[in-house]
Amino acid sequence: MPASSAKWSPPELSLAFPDITPRADVGLAAVHRGTRQAPLSSDIVQARSADASRVAPQTTLPRQRVLFLYWGRRGLSEFSLMLADAARARSDIEAFFTVSRQNEKFSDFEMLGECMEPVTTFESNLGALLSIARVNKARSQILKRLRRDRIDTVVSLMPHVWSPLIAPAIRAAGVKFVSIIHDAEPHPGDLKSWVASWAFRDLVHSDLVLTLSEHVTKSLHDSDTVDPSIVRTLFHPNLRFAESVRPDWPTPSEPFRVLFLGRILPYKGLALLIDAIEGLRARGVNLALGVFGDGAIAPYMERLKGLGAEVENRWLSTEEMSAALNRYHAVALSHTEASQSGIAALAAGHGVPVVANPVGGLVEQIVDGQSGVMAAMPTAAAFGDALAKLAGDRQLYDGIAASLQADYKQKSFSAFLSSILACIHETTGYAQGVAKVGGNM
Repeated sequence: MPASSAKWSPPELSLAFPDITPRADVGLAAVHRGTRQAPLSSDIVQARSADASRVAPQTTLPRQRVLFLYWGRRGLSEFSLMLADAARARSDIEAFFTVSRQNEKFSDFEMLGECMEPVTTFESNLGALLSIARVNKARSQILKRLRRDRIDTVVSLMPHVWSPLIAPAIRAAGVKFVSIIHDAEPHPGDLKSWVASWAFRDLVHSDLVLTLSEHVTKSLHDSDTVDPSIVRTLFHPNLRFAESVRPDWPTPSEPFRVLFLGRILPYKGLALLIDAIEGLRARGVNLALGVFGDGAIAPYMERLKGLGAEVENRWLSTEEMSAALNRYHAVALSHTEASQSGIAALAAGHGVPVVANPVGGLVEQIVDGQSGVMAAMPTAAAFGDALAKLAGDRQLYDGIAASLQADYKQKSFSAFLSSILACIHETTGYAQGVAKVGGNM
């Protein structure tokens, strides 16, 4: 991303939204309407996260009123729902969520009751370009919600194509705007990169930018995309969609089962993994491979058939991902690059060791010998050696599984939320919060 992007301001923005600059008469009502959060049904909570019922130790920070914004259709839905569960188990935050009616799990978000603000977005990328009227309506909805519930901070959980058109109005209302950035730049082969480049421009309007790895933080610094003084590094919280069940250690005649999980994109290194498995098979190592995920798999199919791999080439539900993790001994992260990995967080949440390449943020997420085994270098031979090491040492394997279980709470969503709230509390940027602004909207 060019260094000049931090100074970018779209000339058409003032035409679409004439009141995006701060002014004294744009404020939030002083009337406190109280908490109106309906409880989630117990089966929804239990199915999503084992730590949802654990209340984290409370801080001495002032109670914060935060609106979490996620308008994507899929990809971060379960992440957002688990964060909602964590927020509702605490007394130091009054949390609200705004989500798209087009979200894949919108019915689950409806369980949040009146603390949820639904917006109508779009069904396709073309729809995003032809829906300026919907952008205006969504903006109006959010501003009214900020006023009604005296919200002091909006946290964007992931940049959205509409974010750059909404963020200025939020800050103009005297509300802090916080952006969580998962990737500093598009990955090779990701067709959504042009959308990400546009959506990243909400960083121009952020009081605080949060990343999930030092790798992304460094990339932001190096690109001069955002003022380093407003960037903080957190971590990727553990994900658990169902109770984990460890598969039995294979008998001498049974294979050690290795799972490739997630979208099939060039940087995920499926070809490298297949090379590694073929090399180990030639050495007599008994391994079975599973490939579960959506994406262009045709170039690999002949070799996968030759390996007798189990293939599910489609978008998987959270229940299906948990079921797969409960059947495989290890997860392969054969990436050639990575900001950090949601699959690594998912494997950790289910207590499944990983084998990873030493690239990008994976070197922060994966502690060799504690959360997995790290290859010496990102090559098929080195990755194969790391796989063979884990598959051939039950004591190492059991030790990693025990370490993942012991460390689960340290990277829970409650711990993640505590980090977000602490960063918001220390931020004294341009927006000073609703208590400083008077008048009517």
